[in-house]
Amino acid sequence: SDQSSNTSDESIELSPLDVNTSIKGNRDDCYTKQNLMMNKSNMTIKKKKRKNLCSAMTRGLSAVRDCAPLRLALANSVCFGTLVVSVDSILYMQLENELAVSRTLSGLATALATAATFPVFWTSADIVQRYGYWRVIALAQCVLPVRLLLHACVTKSNVWYVLLPTQLLHGPMFAAWISAAVELVDRLAPVDLRASTQSLLTMAYFTLGGCLGHLLWSTTFELYGGRTTYILASFASMISVLVFAFFARHHLRHEEPVSANLKRKLKHEISGDIEHPISPAEAPKGAAVDYFPSSVHTTKDRSSFTIKRNGVITA
Repeated sequence: SDQSSNTSDESIELSPLDVNTSIKGNRDDCYTKQNLMMNKSNMTIKKKKRKNLCSAMTRGLSAVRDCAPLRLALANSVCFGTLVVSVDSILYMQLENELAVSRTLSGLATALATAATFPVFWTSADIVQRYGYWRVIALAQCVLPVRLLLHACVTKSNVWYVLLPTQLLHGPMFAAWISAAVELVDRLAPVDLRASTQSLLTMAYFTLGGCLGHLLWSTTFELYGGRTTYILASFASMISVLVFAFFARHHLRHEEPVSANLKRKLKHEISGDIEHPISPAEAPKGAAVDYFPSSVHTTKDRSSFTIKRNGVITA
């Protein structure tokens, strides 16, 4: 009996996958077999809920509903995406239909616009840390009306020396805006919803803004031509900048750049004015920050200063 009870106890501790194997190895022990079958029937396997696109979008929309700055950033993405279509798509319709330029010139214009984004993307972290997210977004939008007015001045006689330099504005306009917008949405979103909010940003700019922009500016181009389309889009972009500046006036006025905020907090930490040091999440990207009771140590980061172990800030 002791042997059977020990066998029963050992069999009960087996995993569900080994139940059938245990039964086959103890055919003569009826009690063991009955106990195993009862345990097998009482076992419940918890299945993880499958995450699909609908649930992710629902959670993302809930985050948007609860965060007013995030709603403002996404609404601005729709407006800006609608206006940028006028230079992303209508430009090539004008070059082919009205100006009758060669495909070589169109390809060169596209290459210059793409190349102009590389320096801005490389230095986007420094730009955002120096001026702040909201200010970079506002400044990037201010470039669009100027670019549209320059496109309105393009004719067959000056297409080579007006169009090509104008395409270089694509870098400070698009690359600066998208870099700041992505970082801003990432910081505004909850930790577990960052991927969902990035999807919402992509849908707001490229999908919704792109659809509205193509419908609006394609119709305007068919009715009034390229020059009038650029002038109307320029005035619309000016109004968009003013509306954004009005609703984001609190953020534009009181937002402190990341580098200045980090430097101020580190100075307070060294002098002992505050009890809670900054978190690693507040440090600029590329900075490895370690916190000790009496000193702060970082590697050379993108904020143009380094904190040494002795507490000396080197500019």
